[in-house]
Amino acid sequence: MRLSRVLAGLVAIAMLWVMPGVAGAAGQADAGHGRLASVLQDDCSYSGTWGTGFSVGDTVNGAVAILNQDGAALTGAYQYIDGSGATGTVTGSVNGMVASGSWSQGDSGGQFIMTMEADCNSWNGSWGNGGSPSDGGLWVGLRA
Repeated sequence: MRLSRVLAGLVAIAMLWVMPGVAGAAGQADAGHGRLASVLQDDCSYSGTWGTGFSVGDTVNGAVAILNQDGAALTGAYQYIDGSGATGTVTGSVNGMVASGSWSQGDSGGQFIMTMEADCNSWNGSWGNGGSPSDGGLWVGLRA
């Protein structure tokens, strides 16, 4: 539970870093987009800019990710918000609300899996090293 709250806070900070004008808006429902969840499942796309938080053991990090979904194909890049300049890429596929694939950062790499929430503005998932999509930790995103 504590890690989830820390991740949510980190995503909010990433959102403020990406969009300084949204102070206080991260995590609030967007009442102007009151679409039905059943309709959203057909309209959801991972394309866009995301504030993300991910766990590495007991440490929580943040990154801004820019993803592009073209049909079932997913590609993207991310950059840490800690000032380190660390960057990485993702490639994968989308099946319904679930995206999965691989990530690469320097000499490291592994797998990920994420599930889009019905509102199409957030996802929950995990990342892993090598062939595992979950042994690294949690990975969550909130649309910017």
